[in-house]
Amino acid sequence: MKLMATSYFKEVYTKDPTPTPVVVLDGIVPKVTEQMNDILSAPFSEEEVSNALFQIGPLKAPDTDGFPTRFYQRNWSALKSKITAAVLEFFVSGAMSEGVNDTTVVLIPKVPHPKELKDFRPINLCNVIYKLVSKCLVNRLRPLLSELISENQSAFIPGRLISDNSIIAFECIHHIQSLKSNSHTACAYKLDLSKAYDRVD
Repeated sequence: MKLMATSYFKEVYTKDPTPTPVVVLDGIVPKVTEQMNDILSAPFSEEEVSNALFQIGPLKAPDTDGFPTRFYQRNWSALKSKITAAVLEFFVSGAMSEGVNDTTVVLIPKVPHPKELKDFRPINLCNVIYKLVSKCLVNRLRPLLSELISENQSAFIPGRLISDNSIIAFECIHHIQSLKSNSHTACAYKLDLSKAYDRVD
């Protein structure tokens, strides 16, 4: 069972070969201004790390070390210097200390009675230092997301609803059906995005 699960999820998360990424990148219009770049590139501070810690849910599932975020929050005065140093060091060097990137993988059923491995979603339980790094990055990016991400991207952007996508899809189909002229043709594709949704290349 372990070998089957490992093999299946390894295939799902293996990066597809990219033929010519330069061609794709050449077609992308730069949206990050110099001012935005200055904000994103500024050195992280101890205050940002502290703020990030107290924004994480105190009882989020802990990693293999067994310590939830609440432990770090309640003992922050004693742990602050070492934890902050580890997080800030990552932002300077780009390298994480050994074990920080280790995760516990838990399989969560997507359907009431799962029968195949595709019926499970793997959830990675990360340790608090890893979560802090992620939270600091999110806090930096969040104020700029609405300017950088297309209006058609509804999910995961504050102030936007994923349900808006249903309305857009309905309007597109309605437009296709209302085309009267033979000179205007259109088609719609239904794509299975489960693999794309579950991983980031």
